[in-house]
Amino acid sequence: MLGGNKHSSYSNIDEKQMIPIAKKPAWPLASALMLFFAATHGVLGQEMKFTNYNCAITSPDGWQMMTNLPSQPGLLAAFGKTDKTALIILMVDDRNKPSGPLDDRFVSEFERGVQSNGVGERISGRFFEVAGIKCYERLGTALVKGKHASTITQVVPADGRFYHLNAMRFDGDANEDPEIRKGLASFRFIRAPAIPVRSYSSGSPAYQTGYSIGKMSGVAVTVVVAIVIVRSILRQRNKRKPSVPPPLPPSR
Repeated sequence: MLGGNKHSSYSNIDEKQMIPIAKKPAWPLASALMLFFAATHGVLGQEMKFTNYNCAITSPDGWQMMTNLPSQPGLLAAFGKTDKTALIILMVDDRNKPSGPLDDRFVSEFERGVQSNGVGERISGRFFEVAGIKCYERLGTALVKGKHASTITQVVPADGRFYHLNAMRFDGDANEDPEIRKGLASFRFIRAPAIPVRSYSSGSPAYQTGYSIGKMSGVAVTVVVAIVIVRSILRQRNKRKPSVPPPLPPSR
């Protein structure tokens, strides 16, 4: 078996590079959570394998597999806690290609991309390893109807693509939730993955600024996928809901 997250020390990221985030009113996440978790079935630590993407992930014991999700490019799996307070989502991004091993420049541009989407506030970030590959983890918060949801985003570059693991907790710190941590740590590769190799042209200023900014900002968009999915489901529900209640049966 390949995989298993190996954690390292926190990245020395210059916080001054980060753009301050203006907090925006949240989308109706809290009111949509019931619908979000509605069509699920229980799983007991069941591993899901995605051979086409050379990866696998195991749901935490007692969590539920979400089966009512709208079509979303790159969405592989989603699990929800039975009390509807947390979720884990696995996605893959084939459109943005890793230009090399992750570094502080990647993190800086990744954070700019996240912030441009108004996702929420960054708390901290660090590098860690999966199957010997340098990855990045972001801890943050998202504003949900005046309350904060704790978020974890992990970026894993391998096999010429980016894997994204996103976790959200609505009743506490996602970083301190052992079930969330167990679920994220279960991500693994089925076969030895191709490790990113830095391009020979990566030393040029044009490459470092234009290429990285464009690519990394695109990758960061997937951080909001959980919210996008919830909004899509909510819109579908509103379309199905009749605007006028059915008439009462005739009295006898």
